[in-house]
Amino acid sequence: MIGLQQRFDSTNDPQIVSASPVKSTGEVLSGVITLNMIHKEFITLEAGQRDAWICVCGNTPVSDGFFACDEAGNEMEPVSGWKNLYVCNRCGRIIQQDSLEVIGRNLNFKTIT
Repeated sequence: MIGLQQRFDSTNDPQIVSASPVKSTGEVLSGVITLNMIHKEFITLEAGQRDAWICVCGNTPVSDGFFACDEAGNEMEPVSGWKNLYVCNRCGRIIQQDSLEVIGRNLNFKTIT
């Protein structure tokens, strides 16, 4: 049987809870599933700048940046079938490009090397 081990993230942000799959023996499985539990979050834009994103954590394209990602928040090339998602390279928030909505968070996202 697999359950979930829940914990608040390191910023103690109360609306973000991460959950790791756990076997009935208490062994934590690899991977982190992150859920937005209370309300929707949106990133913002610099005034008059359509592509100048400002993440909830304060990251911008010229600081740590954003990368195309899959639904789990892992960096990927934006190829056919890509769902227009980006991951913040500072906090791991997963952002829907069209709406600027934060749809999840992966604190252990993987980048392409």
